[in-house]
Amino acid sequence: MTESAFEKYSRAGRRGGLHNTPRQQQARSLGAPASLRVRAQKADDRAVSVQALAASGKTRAEIGELLGISRSTVHRMLLRSVGS
Repeated sequence: MTESAFEKYSRAGRRGGLHNTPRQQQARSLGAPASLRVRAQKADDRAVSVQALAASGKTRAEIGELLGISRSTVHRMLLRSVGS
């Protein structure tokens, strides 16, 4: 990175690499963003749906089609539920 580019990014608060600016530290101290929590909850709800449909005898392909996810995602969710 040229010196002028480094200076430009420094003024903007972006120092490159893994430098922890006070602003980054403050953001991390607030916890996970709301959107992350919402996505995690949706994923948990979907995993419960996958487990229920599998218990009712649906195939992975049928479950994927019903929920709008791929067969391999259904397979992965079922493997994780067994491991938990």
